[in-house]
Amino acid sequence: MASPSYAYSAMTQLNRNLWRNSLVFMRVDFKHTQTGSRLPLVKNNRMGIRIHTQYGLGQAWLLSHRFEYCLLRKSDNSNFFGGVALLTDAVYAPKKLPVSGSVRFAIFRTTDWSTRIYAYERDAMQGFSFPPLYGYGIRGYINARYTVNRSLDLWIRGSATRYLSEKHPSASAPAGRSLLEPEVKMQVRVSW
Repeated sequence: MASPSYAYSAMTQLNRNLWRNSLVFMRVDFKHTQTGSRLPLVKNNRMGIRIHTQYGLGQAWLLSHRFEYCLLRKSDNSNFFGGVALLTDAVYAPKKLPVSGSVRFAIFRTTDWSTRIYAYERDAMQGFSFPPLYGYGIRGYINARYTVNRSLDLWIRGSATRYLSEKHPSASAPAGRSLLEPEVKMQVRVSW
């Protein structure tokens, strides 16, 4: 039987468009959770901060930079836990060429799974990629689309996470699990 729990959260965000394709975005969020069936209850307070900038370079390029930070305090421990991630993206989407794509480089460091940071990634058509960043490492991906004609589109996507610590950060990882986690995806869309 699951134990009773409750939570409350608050979030505020500010957006500011600077010029045509450029903006600055800031978000601060706070979440309090309480769970447990016996006293003392387990209480967690988590605060997150995101600062995101993006700007266009010409008609085809869009660059963005993001800083993410989270701070967690557990009631059963007076210590604070934290996580930070720095992400840089470049998107190429020309209007008159049949190719487009995006690339990302990220570096991250979190104290444990509870301070993980999620970062949405561009993917193939109707694909979904939202990997958790936890431990200490780097992650990158490249995503490309080629429109052969009105009936045929090709996508290829490659990504990899490289943990920079001596062992995999997952407590449930089997012994000897690789510190490099690559992934390749290809997709073909034919319409008629």
